[in-house]
Amino acid sequence: MKSSGMVVCSDVSADASKILITAAPNHQADIYMYDVKTKLKKRLTIYKGIDVGGHFVENDTKIVFVSNRLKFPNIFSKKLDGRIIERLAYHGKNNSSLSTYKNLVVYVSREERDKKTFNLYLISTKDSFMKQLTINGRNQFPKFSNDGESIIFLKHHNNVSSLGIIRLNYSKSYLFSYKKGKIQSLDW
Repeated sequence: MKSSGMVVCSDVSADASKILITAAPNHQADIYMYDVKTKLKKRLTIYKGIDVGGHFVENDTKIVFVSNRLKFPNIFSKKLDGRIIERLAYHGKNNSSLSTYKNLVVYVSREERDKKTFNLYLISTKDSFMKQLTINGRNQFPKFSNDGESIIFLKHHNNVSSLGIIRLNYSKSYLFSYKKGKIQSLDW
């Protein structure tokens, strides 16, 4: 796939037959689905602004992504075979990254009361469920584990960089601090 701008793979379907790609062939980022078997790509979002970070949800029938459609980054969803775009996150005005597992979405939200605080929130694509997962600092780049039981993330608080793990089924969280330098990226 070619693009005059970015080309980033953000998710792979459960059966590994399709991948979601953020690309900017026309100067603005949109989300595409690439079929590995047929080698065909399909443009899933068409917006004059920015659509990035697509992830599959609900048995790979829908995508969730970040868009600046409201003039600030927020979380939206769209059925693969539909045209309707739905807003998913109503908390915060800077929801810049996400991860998914089945019908769950964990996303980053900048807090209105303290512009330096970014917390993680867990929501469902099926109902109005919402749960705050972190309480202070800059909590960013969440990623679900393959089994959906854990979320890994980066936390920066009081000039300390930490790797965080939230164990959802056990209501436990752990921080592993790195005293020298700053952790900038992570993955399982």
